[in-house]
Amino acid sequence: VGTNGQCSEVCSNRQKGGYYCRNKTCPSDKPLMDANGNCHACDETGDIYVGKNGQCSEICSNRTNSPNGDCVLPCSSDKPLMDADGNCHACNETSNIRVGSDGQCSEVCSNRQKVGGYCYNKTCSSAKPLMDYWGTCHACDETGRIYVDDGQCSEICSNRQKRWGHCYNKTCPSDKPLMDYEGNCHACDTGETLRIDISMGYKCSETCPNRVLTDAYLCVKKCSDKNPVMHMRGVCYSCSTKDPIYVGTGECEEVCANRTKKGDFCYLDQN
Repeated sequence: VGTNGQCSEVCSNRQKGGYYCRNKTCPSDKPLMDANGNCHACDETGDIYVGKNGQCSEICSNRTNSPNGDCVLPCSSDKPLMDADGNCHACNETSNIRVGSDGQCSEVCSNRQKVGGYCYNKTCSSAKPLMDYWGTCHACDETGRIYVDDGQCSEICSNRQKRWGHCYNKTCPSDKPLMDYEGNCHACDTGETLRIDISMGYKCSETCPNRVLTDAYLCVKKCSDKNPVMHMRGVCYSCSTKDPIYVGTGECEEVCANRTKKGDFCYLDQN
């Protein structure tokens, strides 16, 4: 009937919902009304969308509301956990199951816990004992940082430490001793520019003597004699570079006799 059409004004047994003029009630053999005004039997297979505010178990006691607004038949005892789409799962499934903000988790599976809208396994295996925020399990010696939010870190993996919700390795192996801000380990001769989190106690030149820490907390290779002036971002320039070079607290006259430092910039001397 559209937005302006009449419904209950001309048919007292009908009511308007959106653009549609629907029956107010369904017959006894199909008492369940979906969100579009269609009538269904209580024992009908498949999911019936009634909307989050629609009636379900109030009309059909053998059915239940799923978190996404479907009116579904209940899950069986061997797969008691219902996800946000109305699908049923076993409690011992290894995957993380999205149940939505209103869905059940530990209420039907005591071995699982709800974080956000997901239902996770409560514990991980001994081979991968560290659980991240999303319920995925990790080995203690895994490289890189792992986001655990308020979860455990060093309590599970003594070789790791937590900062800002992430669980980091405390140290790197001898062949890759340099740890970046993301918790990844690198060899001293890597050509990458690495951001270092000094607040975590991670070192640059103390770990790799061939590298230096810039004012921007970037751990980079030292400059060569050919290009001895280091920009604060770790880029090396020659002494004859015409433009001023932003060195911050870095060297200028110490490496180029033809340049002078003024403030944070290293300028080429005027002849």
